[in-house]
Amino acid sequence: MAAIRDATAAVKFSFNGVVRRIPIQAWSSETIESVRAHAIRLFGKTVEGYELFYEDSDHDKVTVGSTEELHEAFLCAKEQGKVLKIFVQDKEKASSSDKLLNEVIPPQLKAPFFDPLNSKFSSPYVKGASSVA
Repeated sequence: MAAIRDATAAVKFSFNGVVRRIPIQAWSSETIESVRAHAIRLFGKTVEGYELFYEDSDHDKVTVGSTEELHEAFLCAKEQGKVLKIFVQDKEKASSSDKLLNEVIPPQLKAPFFDPLNSKFSSPYVKGASSVA
């Protein structure tokens, strides 16, 4: 963690499509509680019951629930040469949107496709259409 000591940078907070940017004086002194306080000050909403997360270099949505995870988020952003963007989202909306994304299959994947190994059209995504003549 020595790499993030005494670093001054900006942090972006995103909530309901609104993005705010503020300076952070020293990353190493920030805690999960201070970040939640920034979110409350910026958006006028209590973040109790809201999830904080960021997107990492693999484009994964990573939850920030502790000071240790927050410092990892700062380090990840610094290594990428980016400003840390913290998303504030209702836990219910976050989990339901993840569930919806996992359940939705693009129409082009549902359409039958030609399987050259079996010389047939097939679709693993449509019930009863594993083999289409």
